[in-house]
Amino acid sequence: RHHVVDVHFAGPANTTTNSGAALGGGAAAGDPTYHEDRYTVGLDARWRSGPFGFDPTFYYQWGQRNHRAAKTDGSCAVATSTACASQAVKVQADMSSWIVDLIGSFSTGPLLLEARAVYSPGNKARDNLTKSVRYFQQLDEDGGYWSGWAAILANGLIDYFNGQLLTNQGRHIGYDRYGRAGLGFRATYSITPALAVYTWVSPTWTAEKVDTDTGVGAGTGASAVSRTTLDEQSWVKGDSRYIGTEVDLGLSWRFAPNVAFDLQGAYLFAGAALGTAEVPSGGVHTRREPDDAYMVAARVRFAF
Repeated sequence: RHHVVDVHFAGPANTTTNSGAALGGGAAAGDPTYHEDRYTVGLDARWRSGPFGFDPTFYYQWGQRNHRAAKTDGSCAVATSTACASQAVKVQADMSSWIVDLIGSFSTGPLLLEARAVYSPGNKARDNLTKSVRYFQQLDEDGGYWSGWAAILANGLIDYFNGQLLTNQGRHIGYDRYGRAGLGFRATYSITPALAVYTWVSPTWTAEKVDTDTGVGAGTGASAVSRTTLDEQSWVKGDSRYIGTEVDLGLSWRFAPNVAFDLQGAYLFAGAALGTAEVPSGGVHTRREPDDAYMVAARVRFAF
């Protein structure tokens, strides 16, 4: 049990339409009388038979969370719905979610083939998160989820400065409130015991459609990439589930004792779900299409 502020719709004090001040006051860092009780149970397994492997993971999560929200249905402890709207009150959200993650592999000689699939539900764009939370919440925030399967949408294990910060799904699994659905494919060929080349392909979607009539926060190691409110067109409907497909190529060469050279290139074919909108000074709601992204990283590693 701990005080909590939901990163999906709370921002720094007095700076955004999602801030505590915008909801009738309250500390931006949370309130010690507000609690979150979250429980997670799950199963991990590993199976090997000859050249085949199968690693399934399943987690189920449930609980309750307190929020501060402006209520407009007249159900708060003041006289009128108008008073409710001007006075944020304590409300409780029900939490229920799950995630299934499956990895299969096949090896023959110097070739290793792997495939992966993940699904976790999410909330729709119009859902009220102060009442119902359906997205899965990670057990830790080390940024390691999906590592080694993508280098832009996840941590590619070479560039630790830029990997996975575009969507922060390596840290938070799902994209904002919308959940996650994805596939991953890896092929690794060991030319010699010291030299291996590989390729990764990772198409990624959300479980629910992303509302692209919203803004987006910058990806950082400390917070989720949260969609932000712009105007009355925000949070009306979802537009797209497709985040994009990432393709990676790389090599790892241990060319001397305790020394390794790694080279990696990544290209993201951006999907429509990464689109955003903005309201410039003229006040016109304007949509922005996402651009593809690429990254190249090299590293020499000494171990002693």
